[in-house]
Amino acid sequence: MSQHVSLALPVSTLIDRGDPSLVGTLLRLARVLEVRDHSQTIQNRSHRIIYHSDASIVVDFSDEQVAHLARIVGEYSDIEMVSFHVASCYNRPKLIDGRFVPSGRRRRRLEMLETASKNLARVAGMLPEGTSVAIENNNYFPTGAYEDVCDPQFLTDLTREGNLGFVFDWSHAQISAAHLGVQVSDYITQLPLTRTVQVHISAPKETGSGWVDAHSLPPIEDVVAGARWTAHATGLRYVTPEYYRDISALIKFCRSVAASHAWNVV
Repeated sequence: MSQHVSLALPVSTLIDRGDPSLVGTLLRLARVLEVRDHSQTIQNRSHRIIYHSDASIVVDFSDEQVAHLARIVGEYSDIEMVSFHVASCYNRPKLIDGRFVPSGRRRRRLEMLETASKNLARVAGMLPEGTSVAIENNNYFPTGAYEDVCDPQFLTDLTREGNLGFVFDWSHAQISAAHLGVQVSDYITQLPLTRTVQVHISAPKETGSGWVDAHSLPPIEDVVAGARWTAHATGLRYVTPEYYRDISALIKFCRSVAASHAWNVV
């Protein structure tokens, strides 16, 4: 039997600045909105809210990041979930051409696990009762800045020790497998899939320098096939298409996902 999940739309420029009629159609297809750090405040909403932070759980949260989380919680006091990245094994990586490169200090697994624990303790008191916390898998690039953080066992350790949910990003997993030289199925089956609370759906693309997170829409057949990875995730609640270009195409895709019964979208 397919799981009961809610379509969770990222609050992007498609919603912030799109044609009001099309935005209204899109919003009627979803029950949940996923707020990002640069999303505009949602006025007069009827949707439930989750928040996907730009902060990395394995780097000490700055005072500014903690204050921003407090502002988000203040704006959306009924927030259901907060999720964080697991970005890099360096504490101050530089972003060059869309990829992190080493900068700052390289941290080992134990230190990153301890940092995650301290970060969680620091923000726990500001989260509303019942708000869950999750981490998202990143995409591996062979720059030296992604060691350990994309390893399925490390992600499993993070979720277990922090009692965290898992945001399963399909595109990131495919990119990681390709750059690590392993089969996609072998990589994915090692991830903490039973803790999956949200799926980020998009398709990567291959370039001359490897695979990149293109945020394209995958064929619906791939969505149906990929849904099997979360078949045993009893806590799965949200499915999120990460696509930001054409609102009409996104509307069509959301309708196709619901009609496919890959999950029981309610």
